[in-house]
Amino acid sequence: MPAPSFTPLPEPLASELAQNTNNPQWQAERQRLWDIHLEKSYSQFKRSDAKAIKHYYFTGELAPKHFGEVSVERLLTLYPIISPQSISYLLMVLPTLGIKRPSKEPLEIRSDDIPRFADSLMRQFSSHAPEPHQSQSIEQRLAVVDWLLGDAFTPQRRVENVLDPNHPGWQLSIEPLNMCRDILGNVVSWMHCAEFNACPPLWLKRLDYLVSAFKQLPLEAHSRNIPHRMQVEHQFKRYLWSLIDEGLFSDAGALNPRLQGYNQAREQVLNCLLPLAEHIPAFKQVCLDIKHQDSFFVEKLRSSRYQKMRFKISPELFKQWQQHFVHEKLDSEDERQRWWSFGHDMYEEKFHDLMLAWLEQHAPEQAKRWPQLWPLKVDISLNNLAAPYAEGLHFIVNYSIDFYQGDQSQADKAEHLLYKIISQLPVTELESWQHFNPRLK
Repeated sequence: MPAPSFTPLPEPLASELAQNTNNPQWQAERQRLWDIHLEKSYSQFKRSDAKAIKHYYFTGELAPKHFGEVSVERLLTLYPIISPQSISYLLMVLPTLGIKRPSKEPLEIRSDDIPRFADSLMRQFSSHAPEPHQSQSIEQRLAVVDWLLGDAFTPQRRVENVLDPNHPGWQLSIEPLNMCRDILGNVVSWMHCAEFNACPPLWLKRLDYLVSAFKQLPLEAHSRNIPHRMQVEHQFKRYLWSLIDEGLFSDAGALNPRLQGYNQAREQVLNCLLPLAEHIPAFKQVCLDIKHQDSFFVEKLRSSRYQKMRFKISPELFKQWQQHFVHEKLDSEDERQRWWSFGHDMYEEKFHDLMLAWLEQHAPEQAKRWPQLWPLKVDISLNNLAAPYAEGLHFIVNYSIDFYQGDQSQADKAEHLLYKIISQLPVTELESWQHFNPRLK
């Protein structure tokens, strides 16, 4: 599968690529990332296309006729080297290869392809698995993002081609609302998935850039108006308002240092944004209304609550639970590998409760407590935190309560009761925390 002769690599880049591809350790890490993430991602592609994409991931060799369904962002991300030189090369070469989209249109570099790629480099957390570029160092990724986006946000920016000073480069047109939505979304998503213990998003190292984009938001971004949930403004407000409202918390005990780290990151973001309220009256009003728990924001931001309990069990108990709870093939697409769940409506219809059955056999005192959860209208699940996030012996019990059906006192009762039950089981490294699940309607 040789590279086309009309796409020669500049010599410094070719040498660096050869150095990587001939390094057994680099290849082994590349294989690991492919196995845990990318193989599944491309399993629905034609076999020949998936094979060509994998070859490109390992060698950088281009196969244009097989790339039609791969986004520009992903083609940049999959390349074995991520640097200003390699990305300049790809941005020049990809549109010249005759790659045809499924719509038969030729591949083009669009204005939003580059910001999306930059944002992907800043994500340390993915809801599926480590991103394929995570074999690159933090310094390498930040250098590329700084080159692409600059030190401060500007709606119109020209990205310099570092390989050819005579090349016009690439023109970016970025809405500040889109940029703020992406940055805040990375932070909030990472916080609300604390069970995975992922590294924090790299945007926390570039908060000055967030501030520069935030200053250019349109006035409507700070209104109470809530557009359709698929619109950028809706998503931006959901992330910003929830970040201002509350972080992780627990009524069952103090958060441990690991979980406190998420709240410290939240404070770091707010310490950069909240001073701007003195110069943006509409934003200041939003901050005050959320702080004083205005009924409008309470309804939008606190109508649903999640409690999560993360813990580890012994290999013997793992086998026992596997035999007890898992009665059908696990869905490999479900990153949490749900082993058991029970909804409040199932209590009312008297469905068989597998957790109660296990407790009755192995922890009879806790079995007496378990039915006290049923009238509290909670939905509960037991999820295996399988690799790559944690070793397979780590689990999370996740419950949610909707205040349209229950109330806050029920949530407090449920947390204390569930913590009391789980803490008496043969588990270690037990953590318990909560966060609100905002619903902007």
